[in-house]
Amino acid sequence: NNEKYPQFAIHKKQHTDFLAKLDELRQELSTKRDSVVGKELLDYCIAWLTNHIRVTDRKMINCCIPPDVLKNSTVLFTPT
Repeated sequence: NNEKYPQFAIHKKQHTDFLAKLDELRQELSTKRDSVVGKELLDYCIAWLTNHIRVTDRKMINCCIPPDVLKNSTVLFTPT
């Protein structure tokens, strides 16, 4: 919801860019069948998802979910 989260457009673009990069690497992997490209794809996914979930998604969660709900939520939403 972009009214509650002022960085919504940036967040959405990050997802779009991520999917575009995945498609680029997938296409490269399908033509080259190269283990280096496969490792690059895996490393990119792990790094992006880890960072995005731990940093960017947490910012969105903290902005959009009321503190009392967060407090009673699972450990996933608990700040580290």
